[in-house]
Amino acid sequence: NMENIRPLMQKATFHVKTIQDAQTVSSVLAFITPDQKRVAIGLFELIVNAIEHGNLNIGYKEKTRLTSNGTLHTEIDRRINLSQNKDKVVKVSVKRFVNHLQFTIKDSGEGFDYSSYLEFAENRALDQYGRGILIANQLSFDTIEYRESGSKVICNVNI
Repeated sequence: NMENIRPLMQKATFHVKTIQDAQTVSSVLAFITPDQKRVAIGLFELIVNAIEHGNLNIGYKEKTRLTSNGTLHTEIDRRINLSQNKDKVVKVSVKRFVNHLQFTIKDSGEGFDYSSYLEFAENRALDQYGRGILIANQLSFDTIEYRESGSKVICNVNI
């Protein structure tokens, strides 16, 4: 029975490169949490941010442009295959503690000013995206903490 696997998992690390990888890993990791949908959404949002913004250096305004002209996925694929990005991965790990699961997502980027994304912002309310961190912070995790200038995020889920 798959339910029995939850308490057995103590620690795991995944190396994620693509949006498809992000989907797979977020679903698998969410399975071991008490609220799978809630956690899967937050993990996916944060891993995608790490890929797009951290590893591939696609800025917020640039993502707006690429999204509006329908070329975001093409540009992601192109950048993943550039020589300077070939070896970049997002390290996603989980560790079990007595009362919580701790997820760590670490990219190879320079970091960013995450503080303005943790709360609701009216000026971004109608944007097509830019709410992933807000969702993760407000809905998906019991605590969320950025470190290393924003290139690492640690999220906890109580169990």
